[in-house]
Amino acid sequence: MKGKAILGFGLSLAILGIGCLPISAQSRFQGIKQSRQTVQSLANGNYFYGKSRLPNRQDVDYLVFRKIGNTAIGFKYRYREEGYCLRGTIRGNMISNVTREYAIGLGSVPELRRGDPIDLATYNRLNFNQVPNDSNARRRLQECVSLFSNKI
Repeated sequence: MKGKAILGFGLSLAILGIGCLPISAQSRFQGIKQSRQTVQSLANGNYFYGKSRLPNRQDVDYLVFRKIGNTAIGFKYRYREEGYCLRGTIRGNMISNVTREYAIGLGSVPELRRGDPIDLATYNRLNFNQVPNDSNARRRLQECVSLFSNKI
């Protein structure tokens, strides 16, 4: 009698485990699907990417940007350091044809020059709500959007 109860319990666990497989497989598939999603396929809006999965690591590159169609206007910085505004064309996970801001001196009008492409496949996508308040990145993003809106 005891053996039948244990066997029945074991079978119940096995059936329950098999029933969970599709859910497990589905969530694993969604993770793969999200990792294959390109920046180009994202909806228009504001995004936050970092070389770290944590939003506030010193000596780590971060990028906040606004995606409008296949254009990105953003602010690239290192946490608690100065950064620069940029604009570029999104192709897949790359921001190419980059124009970036170079500050000549304090109080001077920034000069715009060609910049290096940015491969966002080497970054981690973070939640925009995680942009640290002490980084000034949100304010600077607005300034970058204004800067490049005036140059179009």
